[in-house]
Amino acid sequence: MYLPEMMQHFMACEYNSEKENNCIELIYPKVQKISIDNGILEKAKNVYVIPSDLGWSDLGTWTSVYENTEKDENGNAVKLKHLLAYNSKGNIIRLKNNNKAVIIDGLENYIVVDTDKALLICPRDNDQLIKDYVLDLKNFKKGDKFM
Repeated sequence: MYLPEMMQHFMACEYNSEKENNCIELIYPKVQKISIDNGILEKAKNVYVIPSDLGWSDLGTWTSVYENTEKDENGNAVKLKHLLAYNSKGNIIRLKNNNKAVIIDGLENYIVVDTDKALLICPRDNDQLIKDYVLDLKNFKKGDKFM
C-alpha cells in the first residue's frame, strides 16, 4: 500500500530458491532507499508499540554487524571455513563463496567483503562511506556490471 513500486520489484523474485540472492542483488540497487519504519510503519494505522529493552541494534552498517557478530580470539568477526590470520584484529570479513581460503596479515580494524562482482577493503571507521563507494562504482565506466 505504501511502497507499491518497491513491492512490484521484489515480487519478481523467486524466494527460497537458488535464484533468490541473485534476484535481490539485481533489484536492491534499483529501489527507493527508504527504511521500513519511514516507508511503511509510520504511515500504517494498525501498528502499535510496546516499550521494551531488547538490546536492539540496527544492522544497517558494517560496524553494527561487527558489534553483533561472534568474534574469534583476536576480535575478528569472520564466518569462514578457511582463515589464516596473523597479527590481525578487529576485522570483519565476509565472502560470498565460503570455499575460498583467506590469509590476512597485519590487518587491523578493516572491512573485507568479497562478492562475485566486487571486492571491498576499507577501514571499519569508513563504513559510512560505503554508500559513496557504491555510487562511485555505479558511475565508473560500465560500473553497473559490478552491482
